[in-house]
Amino acid sequence: MLTNDLYLSPKWKQQLGYDDQELPNSFETFVRLLHPEDKGAVLEKAEQFIDGTITVFDTEFRLLCKDGTYRWIRARGAAQRDTEGRAQRIAGSHTDVTESRQAQAALAESEAKFRAITESALDAIILMDSGGHIRYWSPAAEAVFGYSDHEVMGCDVHDLLMPERYRRRFRRGFNTYLQTGTGAALNQVMEMTAIHASGRELPVEIALAPVCVGSEKWASAVVRDISSRQETERTLSHWRDLMRYIIEHNRSAVAVHDRDLRYLYVSKSYLESYRVQEADVIGRHHYDVFPDLPQKWRDVHQRALQGEVLSAEEDPYPRHDGTTEWTRWECRPWYEKDGSIGGIIVYTEVITERKQMEEAIAHEREQFRTTLFSLFDAVVTIDTAGRVAMMNHSAETLTGWTQQAALGRAVDEVLRIDDERSGPLQQHPAVTALQTGRSTELPDTVQLTNEQNRTLPIEGSAAPITDKQGVVTGAVIVFRDVTDKRERQAQVQYLSIHDHLTGLFNRRYMEDAVRRLDSEGHLPLAIVVADVNGLKLTNDAFGHEMGDALLVKVAAILREVCRPSDIICRVGGDEFVILLPQTNEAAVDQLTKKIKARTRRAAVGSVIVSLAVGSAVKTTMDQSLFEIQREADNTMYRNKLRVGRIMRSQTIETVLRNINSKYDSEQIHTERVSQYCEHAARALNFSSEAVEDAKVAAVLHDIGKIMVPADILNKVGRLTEEEWRDIQRHPLIGYQILKGVDEYAHLATAVLYHHERWDGRGDPEGLKGTDIPLLAR
Repeated sequence: MLTNDLYLSPKWKQQLGYDDQELPNSFETFVRLLHPEDKGAVLEKAEQFIDGTITVFDTEFRLLCKDGTYRWIRARGAAQRDTEGRAQRIAGSHTDVTESRQAQAALAESEAKFRAITESALDAIILMDSGGHIRYWSPAAEAVFGYSDHEVMGCDVHDLLMPERYRRRFRRGFNTYLQTGTGAALNQVMEMTAIHASGRELPVEIALAPVCVGSEKWASAVVRDISSRQETERTLSHWRDLMRYIIEHNRSAVAVHDRDLRYLYVSKSYLESYRVQEADVIGRHHYDVFPDLPQKWRDVHQRALQGEVLSAEEDPYPRHDGTTEWTRWECRPWYEKDGSIGGIIVYTEVITERKQMEEAIAHEREQFRTTLFSLFDAVVTIDTAGRVAMMNHSAETLTGWTQQAALGRAVDEVLRIDDERSGPLQQHPAVTALQTGRSTELPDTVQLTNEQNRTLPIEGSAAPITDKQGVVTGAVIVFRDVTDKRERQAQVQYLSIHDHLTGLFNRRYMEDAVRRLDSEGHLPLAIVVADVNGLKLTNDAFGHEMGDALLVKVAAILREVCRPSDIICRVGGDEFVILLPQTNEAAVDQLTKKIKARTRRAAVGSVIVSLAVGSAVKTTMDQSLFEIQREADNTMYRNKLRVGRIMRSQTIETVLRNINSKYDSEQIHTERVSQYCEHAARALNFSSEAVEDAKVAAVLHDIGKIMVPADILNKVGRLTEEEWRDIQRHPLIGYQILKGVDEYAHLATAVLYHHERWDGRGDPEGLKGTDIPLLAR
C-alpha cells in the first residue's frame, strides 16, 4: 500500500519553480501537485507498481508549477521487493517533457487540420514523394479520378494520371523542380488533360506546391475538374454567339449606345435601314451620325437615360425626299452590374409596307363586308365553339334574327334547319364542316324555320374557315330561299308531262302511259282519239286567242265526261287522246256519245265546238297497241271528213253574221256588191257556174274584217295610220280564212286581190291592169 514517505530532491522542486523549503517531502505533496485529470490514473498505476502487478513504473502526468501552470513530467522508477514481490524501496527519476508534449500536440493539431482541409476540399489533393509516387490521395481525388486511395497509393502519378503525350515533359519538369527548386510549369496553375479511371480524358486545372518532409522534397498537387466549367464556357459562348446572331439578323434595327450616346453596337438591319456603315458609327456620338435628328427623338433618349421605357406601335417618320416612313420603335435603358444605367438600346422596325398592307387589307375587308352584306345569298359564320360570329342582311331577313341578337348564340338556335322529308338533321351542316374540315352541300330537301315559325325551302353549302397554317378557325354557311325556284321546278316538272294550255297530259306522258298500261292487268284497254274541227279556221277567222279558248273548252268537256282514272292527253295542235284502262267497247261507245252530245251544246263565243272522234279497244295481249291506236285514228279521220266540212261552212256563216252584227252597213254593202258582180258576170257572158262564184266571192270579199275591231269599222271620223293599216290587212285575212275551206278555197285569190287598182296603186301587191285576177277585178 502507498505510504507518505517520499523524498523530493531540490532539483525536482526547482523544475516546478519551488524552493526546497516551500514543498515538504511527502507523498501527499506529490499528490497535491498532480493535475486533477491525471491523479486517478497515476495513483492506480502506483498501487499496481507497489503490489507487483506491474514491474516497471513509466508514465507521464502533469504537475502544478508555482506560477500556476502545469508541466508534463515523465516518471520512471524501479523497486526493491520482498519475498512476496512487494516493493520495499523505490527509486526513480522525473523528466520534464512539456516541450515534447507541446510539439506532439501541435503536430497532431496540424495533422487534424490538414486532414480536415484535404478531406473536405472539393478539389482533389495529391501528395507525391520525390520519385513522383503517390503518398496521399484525398476523398475528392477519388471523386475526380475514379480511383480509391488504396488503388493508387505508391503508384507513379505520371503513369497513372497523365496522357502519354504529356508524361515525358511533365516528369522532366517535376524532376527539375525537385532537384533545383525551379520550373515555371510547376509554379503556376496549369490547364491540361488527365486520364480518368474509365479511360476517358478529363480536362483539369493543376496547381503544384513544394512540401518538405524531413530532408526530402515532396510535392503537393491541387487538381480541379474543369469539364463542367469548360462546358459552361462553351454554352455561354454558344449563347453569346447565338444572341449576337439573333440581334444581327433581327428584322428590327437595333442600336446600343453608352451613357454619352456613343454607338457600342448596331445590327445589320440598322445599317441597312439607315444607310450607314458599321465602321462609320461605332464609337461616334449618335447626333454626329444623324445631326438633323428631330428634338422629339432627343427627348426620348434623355428620358430613357433616366430609366423610362418608351415605345410606339405606329409612328410617322418624314424622310428628306418628302415621303413618310412608318416605324414601330422602343427605347429602353440598359444596366451595369452595379445597377446603374450604362446607356440605351433603341429598337426600330420600318413598318411602312406593313402599314400599307394593313390599309389595303382594311380596304379589302370593308369591300368584302360591303359585298357580303349586299349579297342576295344569306351568309352566317360561326366560331370554333359553333356560335354565330357574323351574319349578313340576307341572313337576317331569312332567319328573322338581327345580327346583334344572334351573335354568340349556338348556330342551331339561330339557323333552325331540318329535312322536309325525314325531320331533324343528325348534325347541323355548319358544325359538320367545323369538325371535319370539309365542305358539305345542304341536302336538296332541307328547309329553314325562321323566328316567325315560317318554313322556307333553302339550298346552299357549309365550308370550314382556315388560317394560313390550315387550322380550322370557324365555318361559314351560305344559303338562299329557293321557294320561287322550287315553284319553277315544280312548274317545269308539271309542264314536262302536261300541256301548258289545257292542263291535260302531253304526248310525252301519253307515250310513257301507253308503255305502262300495255299489260294484262289493264285489259281491255281503250283508246279514244278526238280532233277539233276547224281549229285553223277559228284561228284565222277569230284569232289565236279564240282558238286557244276553243281548245280549253274541249279539254274541259273531256274532263267532264271522263272518269278520274282515265288519262286525257293533248298530243298535237288540235288532237286529243284518251287512254281508258279496263274499258270495253260498250263503255267506249257510251263515252263517245257523251262527247258528241256535250260538244253540240257547247260554244265559245260565236265559234262552234265540233270534234271528230274515233276509238278502238285492245282486248288481248297478242294485239298490237300501235295497230289499235292507228285504228282509232282512221275512225277519227273518217268522221272528220264528214263532219269537218259541215263545221267549216257553218263557221263561215257565223263569221259573216258576226261581221254584219258589229258593222252596221256591212250587210247592205255586201248584198249590193254581190248584185253588181252578178250583173257584171252575166254581161260578160260568164257561165252560170262562174256567175255563182262571182256572187259568192262578193259576199265573202270582206270576211277578213272579222279581225278588225268594231270601233274602227264604225268610226265616223278620219282613220289614223295604225287604224288604216288594220283595215288594209282584211283582204289577206280573208284569203287565209277561205283557202282552208274546201268549198271556198277557189275564191280565196279573188278576195286577196279585191283591193288592187287598175293603175297599180292598190293593195296588197300593187298589181295593175290585167295582172289583177278577173274575178278580183
